[in-house]
Amino acid sequence: MKNVFSLLMITMLFAACSSDDDNGNGNVALEGTWKMTAFKSQNAYDINGNGII
Repeated sequence: MKNVFSLLMITMLFAACSSDDDNGNGNVALEGTWKMTAFKSQNAYDINGNGII
């Protein structure tokens, strides 16, 4: 029984290991039209020029 359990565990170990290499390029271009909705800064800016910061 111990040999069967050991064989089962070794089989599970090799079955669980897989090669998930992503051969694609890691740099993905983000295309499209983007609208900035917010940003954080330690400096105050008047973005639309209305005098309110």
